[in-house]
Amino acid sequence: MRPTPIAASQSSARPKNLKYFATTLRANDSTDRRNLDDFQRAWTAFEAACSWVPVEQMTLVSGGTRWRSENGTDATFADTVAAAFEKAGSGGLSNSVLAMIVAEQITGRPGRLFKRSLSSYEEAARQWKKLGLTPGDIRALPLNVQFEIENMGGIPASARNVASRQALDAALKDPEVAYRILGGYRSGFSRQEFDEQLKGLNEGLAEADKVAAVRCSLAENRVAQLVGLRIADKALTASISIGNMDTANNVTVNVPGAQTTLTSMKDQMSAVKSQTLAMRSVGASGLMGSWMGSWMGFARRAGVMPRNG
Repeated sequence: MRPTPIAASQSSARPKNLKYFATTLRANDSTDRRNLDDFQRAWTAFEAACSWVPVEQMTLVSGGTRWRSENGTDATFADTVAAAFEKAGSGGLSNSVLAMIVAEQITGRPGRLFKRSLSSYEEAARQWKKLGLTPGDIRALPLNVQFEIENMGGIPASARNVASRQALDAALKDPEVAYRILGGYRSGFSRQEFDEQLKGLNEGLAEADKVAAVRCSLAENRVAQLVGLRIADKALTASISIGNMDTANNVTVNVPGAQTTLTSMKDQMSAVKSQTLAMRSVGASGLMGSWMGSWMGFARRAGVMPRNG
């Protein structure tokens, strides 16, 4: 029941069939367990009543137990692969991604996208290009790996955006897991603030999508991108761009200042919209190939007073 290869580096599968296989296997396994228990009791009774019968070896019980364990592993594998393809939303997935997902599910060890730490953005870009991951591959990756991608400089913003949105969706569904992955318990940043700012970021991203949809006529630039979701300096930080960061030739960055939080991200997106309209009204050159970003979420350091003006 392994996926059928469709290319040298990809596999395909039908999630519905894999889930049916896993369900059937577990149902049969339950029946086999009862039969094995019945046999174990009968064998124990036989040995007690007929101790004079020489028996050199009996491996049915131990072998049956190992067989059931392997069946359980196969069922887990099938469920894991099915879930990966459902998350990807496509018919094909990279074999390297599948291997990482299955290894983490079976062994419990978190996977890593790169085998060693990267010394530069250029190296990250080279290694990323070699991986050849599609948006579907990124959506299927384990959550901890998605957080790794969305915070990694040197790789395309389009890829970071896919990972960031997946990470944000997962964090909204299960804030505790995301809080732990991001090191929240070591950061001094409270869970309550984390939850509130996640919601604010989600509202801001929805507003950014609306602004991007009407911002300009170029389809490739009609996009909002989310990157850099992390906890830093006792705050949740993130960056949202209006426009394609991979292709833009003009950049405008809005940094509201210390003590701002992601709960006000929706308001910041409205400000970006107003700024865009103002630039259009004066005929700003290069607007069609630009992006505007808001970098949000940092606390004022203790002892540092804000300046007026």
